[in-house]
Amino acid sequence: MLDVNGDLIADVIYAGDLLGNVWKIDISGNTAGSWDFAFGSATNPQPFYTAVEPDNVTPQPITTQPRFVAHPDGGTMILVGTGKYLEASDNILPTPVFVNSFYGLRDTGSQIASGRSNLVEQTVSTSTSDPSVRIVSQNPVNYSGTVQGWHMDFTILNGEMIIANPTVLFTTLVFVTFAPINSPCSQNGTSFLMGLDAISGGRTQGSVFDFDGDGTIDTNDYVDGGVASGKEIDATIGGPGIAINQQGGDVIYTGSLVGDGSGGANKEDADSGRPGNARTSWRIIEEY
Repeated sequence: MLDVNGDLIADVIYAGDLLGNVWKIDISGNTAGSWDFAFGSATNPQPFYTAVEPDNVTPQPITTQPRFVAHPDGGTMILVGTGKYLEASDNILPTPVFVNSFYGLRDTGSQIASGRSNLVEQTVSTSTSDPSVRIVSQNPVNYSGTVQGWHMDFTILNGEMIIANPTVLFTTLVFVTFAPINSPCSQNGTSFLMGLDAISGGRTQGSVFDFDGDGTIDTNDYVDGGVASGKEIDATIGGPGIAINQQGGDVIYTGSLVGDGSGGANKEDADSGRPGNARTSWRIIEEY
């Protein structure tokens, strides 16, 4: 749900479905009877956007909650990943393997055409020096023309998907991917923790993660001479949570499937781009 006008009452609901549709529902009216789909009609609703694979035909299922961030030039960025890991058969990779993606979609009040024609592609690759680190492109996204967002396909690992809710802090998008082992009897797999610029989908200006493990996030965390955007973590099907440590820095926590699936936790020092003097708590004083 999204509060558009800042009155602490939800105005819009965004939701995905297994056919790749991103729905926008207007609930800004004072009565439930006035609530309706933002596009189309109650009898013939139309999605805000439909996510499809690179073939522009095969729908990409959405099983996570979209996240939002204000676009600096107006409108709202809707951030959503694709993937499904609900049934036992989802652990068996088909041939050809499904391609899942992450999307950043700018909502300015109009639908976005299905497919990728109005979206800039950002790419993800493996570091040349460390296979557990990922590098993301920084292709320019010019929203002044027909461009309405960005997309990133995950094809490095077979069956890689986004099945846990992402997190946004300021303009940094943090999410976890999961690639299952191709076996109906295994609940383990491989996961990567990703940190991107939410507006462009490209790499952030500075490092998000503490790659060298010294407790400080700075240029020493550059990989292959620049900012890296992903690191391998213990396999998890849980989304990231962000906390603030005693030094005022960010800490990202995710769950962990430890070998036999018994559980555990990942903890990563991070820099979400939060201003150092930002208020971290507050109290509302009411007048009576």
